[in-house]
Amino acid sequence: MRPTLSFPLLNTVCAVLLASACSFALAQDPPSRVGRISTVEGQVLVRAGDGEAQNALLNWPVTTDNRLTTLRGALAEFRVGGAAVRLDGDSELEVSELDDDRLRLHLGYGSVSVRVRSPDALRGLELTTAQARVTLTQPGWVRIDAGRQPDTSVVSVLEGVADVDGATASVTL
Repeated sequence: MRPTLSFPLLNTVCAVLLASACSFALAQDPPSRVGRISTVEGQVLVRAGDGEAQNALLNWPVTTDNRLTTLRGALAEFRVGGAAVRLDGDSELEVSELDDDRLRLHLGYGSVSVRVRSPDALRGLELTTAQARVTLTQPGWVRIDAGRQPDTSVVSVLEGVADVDGATASVTL
């Protein structure tokens, strides 16, 4: 003899399974904020995660765990909302985290310029090097050079105010 499920019990089981599947799908929802490459001059490479580096193209999406590398003489710029991030030649920048709340960047070596025009774009914006962590506290423009001289990062605030936290001291520029 086969056991049979009553319709109310079957409906309940189906509803629970459907609700579980929907909540799992919502938990995996990608962030609504991504960047896009707005300028490419010379040879610029993009690598996602552990994948192979590919030549960057205009409007290429930039997300968490992307690494941008510019070869000597190249330039690249990507935009995220009200922030523009420009990478000079012979530089490597990792997008450590890019989601609805944060934009965390790590400059491995080279030069990067970050311009923020909107106070909303400041939320969660942080740029690190091996020697320092830089956060803009108001809209502005900052340039950071890392590794041009061994174990040295240079932070230049061209407009606005930035906090720089190093291994031995913190300063507001």
